[in-house]
Amino acid sequence: MADRNWRLCNLYWITDRDGNKIRFTPNWAQQRLMEEWHHRNIILKSRQIGFTTFIQLLFLDLVLFNSNMRCGTIAQDRDTARAIFQDKIKQPYDWLPDVLKAQRPTIRDNMGELALSNGSVIRVGTSLRGGTLQYLHVSEFGKTCAKAPDKAREIVTGSLNTVKPGKFVFIESTAEGQDGHFFKMTERARTMQRMGAQLTPIDYKFHFYGWHEDPACWIEPAGVAITEEAEKHFELLEREHGIKLNAGQKAWWTVTHETQQDDMGREYPAHPDEAFAAAVDGSYYGKLIAKVEKDGRIGEYAAEPGYPVQTFHDIGIDDYHSIWVAQFLPGEIRHLHYYQNSGEGAPFYADYLRDLYAKNGWEKDASQGDGHDWFPHDGKVREWGTGKSRLEQLIELGFRPRIATRLDLGDGINAVRACLKFSTFDAKGCSEGLKVLKNYKKKWNDQTAAWMSQPLHNEASHGADAARTLATAHRTVQVAEADPEKERREIERRAREERLRAAGAGQNRRRGRA
Repeated sequence: MADRNWRLCNLYWITDRDGNKIRFTPNWAQQRLMEEWHHRNIILKSRQIGFTTFIQLLFLDLVLFNSNMRCGTIAQDRDTARAIFQDKIKQPYDWLPDVLKAQRPTIRDNMGELALSNGSVIRVGTSLRGGTLQYLHVSEFGKTCAKAPDKAREIVTGSLNTVKPGKFVFIESTAEGQDGHFFKMTERARTMQRMGAQLTPIDYKFHFYGWHEDPACWIEPAGVAITEEAEKHFELLEREHGIKLNAGQKAWWTVTHETQQDDMGREYPAHPDEAFAAAVDGSYYGKLIAKVEKDGRIGEYAAEPGYPVQTFHDIGIDDYHSIWVAQFLPGEIRHLHYYQNSGEGAPFYADYLRDLYAKNGWEKDASQGDGHDWFPHDGKVREWGTGKSRLEQLIELGFRPRIATRLDLGDGINAVRACLKFSTFDAKGCSEGLKVLKNYKKKWNDQTAAWMSQPLHNEASHGADAARTLATAHRTVQVAEADPEKERREIERRAREERLRAAGAGQNRRRGRA
């Protein structure tokens, strides 16, 4: 009884997935976490591993065998908080031996708090800001970040600060896109892990648990037809990540993928990058970007000679100014570059684009017409802090501004969706822009537990608005098919003009000498 690990493996009873009362025995992932946890832990995981059950039993054990202990769990919503408290704390307490409950009777037992006679307390809620905690668990933090970013910010600035250095934090979740606090905290922890850095008590240790490590993710392979898509996925896992699957695992993945489809990488990732690359719930463009990736339309794409390279903007004053750089080609929109910044004026962006064009040898004058710098409809009226409209400033700075036709939000979003079906992206130049498009999503309504029709204003908003500028411009521009003969005649015309200009200059010099 003095050994905590022995108590965890022998003392507590839980309900399994079939509703049966069983003695808790740590599974492969729970056992590994017992052996490897740090003061602060961030856990990226596959589905149905059981960390919430394990951590609640750990907290229950802590308050039973330690006086004046404070443990808390933050759930993603009220219903989940009630279920965690009832099923994973209250019920295991009720099933303890009577002699132990007599030694540690409850003095307060409601739907969110269990307080014992030794002064120790476990709380479960959607926010834990007051008081001081020795142990904190944040459950499915990725979902909170995706659906309620303000609440996620409160957890980071409030709840996490209730845990003093040297105490313990467990943040666990499946992935929800490349945005928000969970993604950023995970990336920082992964970076420290890759560097082999010595962790301090306030650094987060990264833990990952993939589906292929779970013995439950296996079925009898007989009768399961492995698709060509699945075989390519398995080959990629082995070639790039060293993950070699057996026949039963391949069969399990194939059958599960039939129902999970685009959500497979998020719900059952084999490696961290796959988890964060998956489409985001509530994303306007996430599944379309996944289709772009699947079709191989993200790679090395250079500008096509003969077609102008154009820019497409969303204007920010106190917020991000976002720019897509792309070409309209016959049957293709080729995205070459994405950039965003804030706190800068028009001259800064003019200089940035001038340098970018020079570095890549891009041109606005081309045989298929002149390129423009496309701006949203408010470019004519909103000021940039000088008393002049942005349009006036941009012309003075050498831009060729053109205002995109005004579309309402819904039509603009649909225009982007239509364009993504025949878009290509340069992987290096557009990496940040692709993240933006994946993470542009709807607002979440806690009261109805549903996505709303309005977009969430986050770091992805302005880049997505710039993509709407591009899509609106594409409706306006008629892209001509490439005509080699026309290009040859245009080159000859320009050469004749240059010869005539040179001849005229020579005559003027001779007259001057005479």
